[in-house]
Amino acid sequence: MKSDPDKISLNQQEIKQEQLNKIINSNGLTLREELEQIKRLGELSAYNRDDDDLFNNFDTDDIYNQMFATHRKKYEPIKYTTELWAKVLPENKKILAQWIFDIRSRKLRDTTIEQYWGDSKLITLYLLLYLDNIKFTEVTRKQWKGYLLYLIDTAVSNARVNRLLSVVKSILNFLEESDEYPEYQYSTATKIQSIPKEPRRNIVFIGNEDFMTLYNYLMKEKRYKEATLIALAYESAGRKNELAQVKADTVRKNCNATNIVVGKRGKLFPLIYFDLTLKAKEKYMETREDDNPSLFVNSAGETMNGNGIYITIVKLREDFKMLTGKELNFNVHSFRHSALENYNNGTHEVCQKKNIGNISIEKLKHISHHSSIEVCNSYLKDKSQTELEKLFGIKFE
Repeated sequence: MKSDPDKISLNQQEIKQEQLNKIINSNGLTLREELEQIKRLGELSAYNRDDDDLFNNFDTDDIYNQMFATHRKKYEPIKYTTELWAKVLPENKKILAQWIFDIRSRKLRDTTIEQYWGDSKLITLYLLLYLDNIKFTEVTRKQWKGYLLYLIDTAVSNARVNRLLSVVKSILNFLEESDEYPEYQYSTATKIQSIPKEPRRNIVFIGNEDFMTLYNYLMKEKRYKEATLIALAYESAGRKNELAQVKADTVRKNCNATNIVVGKRGKLFPLIYFDLTLKAKEKYMETREDDNPSLFVNSAGETMNGNGIYITIVKLREDFKMLTGKELNFNVHSFRHSALENYNNGTHEVCQKKNIGNISIEKLKHISHHSSIEVCNSYLKDKSQTELEKLFGIKFE
């Protein structure tokens, strides 16, 4: 590495451990300011290490612990502002626009594309703030590894880290395949591995009896929108964004399928529904005074998005606790899990009303619109303990 006469010499012997400690332990500085001071001391950027030998003269574990581990939960991720976006390299903005245009051809949901757009803008802000506004085509593999480290240090979830890394790879794959950027021969992020998924959170299952208790209560209290929402979620096993796409006039008598909705990975399908949804929906529409074609609207008569549906269902936890005495932290996806589990074991209200017994995992896949039986099975309760109890005549609890 060449020395810069305007900066302190790169002679590593001149960079003493106490100098690093003094910077790290100083008060009133943000982590970014501390890292910038360290960079000026030894031309070592925390997220763009070009001088790996610098670590050889110090206790690497100690430096890591002081520079990163102690700050991990304090360091805030980059936040988008119009002022920062205005400073982003025009070439990078052009690349993002071309990339978004390209992925729109994949029939992804508008909300998914919006997420990609927001994530990609944050990535350009990282290039602006940490890599001197470098062009996408010039970022090295080591620098993308530095970006991965930055994401980890911001203490965001593993899923969030992997999603942003996936966006980076998608952009670079586009550049690699584009005729407009012949100089970019291969993606420099291809071999950067995602980080392990976090342990799956405990899935909340709602039994059919408890569901009916909540449903009947909402109907009795004339809270028809909420009753319609949980009924459709429970009968269709739909995801929140799928529920938000349902049109009111497609939920009608003598029919059991909604309009076509766009699911994960651009899949197209209708949601199924039965008597509970129909009964609540008829009452719900009598209270509507707007002309919005969507089934679920907010107090202003505007279409509810996935987040609005999520919030509406989460608010029902208190009602559920009051009615059943059970404190369950359920959400929209809990109704999806519960629907599939209860269809599978035959306790679902639809199974009982139609006297069809339990539904096999092979047929359940068509209700859930999962890509495989294995994925569908992962949505059900873990029955391994029950099987062992039956086999040996024992009890785990």
